[in-house]
Amino acid sequence: MDLQVIGYDDVSTRLTVGLQSGADLPDVVAVTGERVKTVTENFPDGFVDLSVFGLDERKAEWADSKWPALTGPDGQLFGVPWDVAPVALYYRTDLFEAAGIDPAGIKTWDDYLAAGDLLAADGYKLFPVEVDTSQAFSILLQQQGESYFTDAGESNLASDAAIETATRLQNAVDGGYAEVVNNWDAMLTSLKSGAVASHIMPVWFAGILEGAAPELAGKWGVIELPAAEAGGVRASNQGGSNLLIPAKSENPEGGYLFATFALGETSSANTMMELGNMSSLLAASSEPAFTADVPYYGGQKVWQLFASTIGDIPAVPLTADYDKADQIVIDAMSKILVSGADPKSTLEDASAQLTSQIG
Repeated sequence: MDLQVIGYDDVSTRLTVGLQSGADLPDVVAVTGERVKTVTENFPDGFVDLSVFGLDERKAEWADSKWPALTGPDGQLFGVPWDVAPVALYYRTDLFEAAGIDPAGIKTWDDYLAAGDLLAADGYKLFPVEVDTSQAFSILLQQQGESYFTDAGESNLASDAAIETATRLQNAVDGGYAEVVNNWDAMLTSLKSGAVASHIMPVWFAGILEGAAPELAGKWGVIELPAAEAGGVRASNQGGSNLLIPAKSENPEGGYLFATFALGETSSANTMMELGNMSSLLAASSEPAFTADVPYYGGQKVWQLFASTIGDIPAVPLTADYDKADQIVIDAMSKILVSGADPKSTLEDASAQLTSQIG
């Protein structure tokens, strides 16, 4: 085996150069969900339509939320879904108990803020929000069934749901519920120190939190996302990858068989979960690794909780312009959360900027 360890940016560059030249590409490549359209739209003949191998007949086996990124303009299926990153609410069990908060009673955003009022009496804030990333905004927007783009690929940054999401976050900051932090390290510090008592994050954060704060073992739990309103969706996603097969592959069918074996079998999904990645294969959620107790989280079946939300994750549009939109959102949300800018007019300006950039 020839194992080469290459940095993220170098991999991206090598993939782009390989697609341009048609050379030096492996039989299978991994691409994150947000950036699949970037390569498949910029290189429409660069990847194999896996429908020719029967993937279209197996679509129902994976989470619906994975397919918008992988589906081409004429219904092509350009990849096999890999992992998914369902989002939930991490909370400090000891701080919630001391404040008299029943986590099972947190079903809506209003319930969540009511818990924040009780925590404030003990000197804690409810959650941190980073201003160097779009994560909080994009998670809550997808929860409402929307993304940066409409189904037609136009800007969706000034939609009612987008403005409501930005307003909700701004109100949380202004009301003293959210702690604005500058970056990832500051966010982790706020959680480790106990300055904040909860955080909305994806499944992949579970292991990061354990590694960053081993001294807090047994003091964290997880519940489903609070819905925007009673009866609303309590699921979202942030992250996940897919396996694609370049058109220049010397053995595309072999690549497909490998991808579907690695990502389309429950036994493989169980192994993947043991290694820390949650498969988007729906049938895998009953596998032992998914239903195991997790010691760091007080023996809670954390993976089972996350997996139970996968089928509810809204499928939202993505385009090749994701990176442009994401940076515009980061800039806009910084103005809204740090400078107190009006969410509606700021997002209208952001939407106009995105429209100008993408034509």
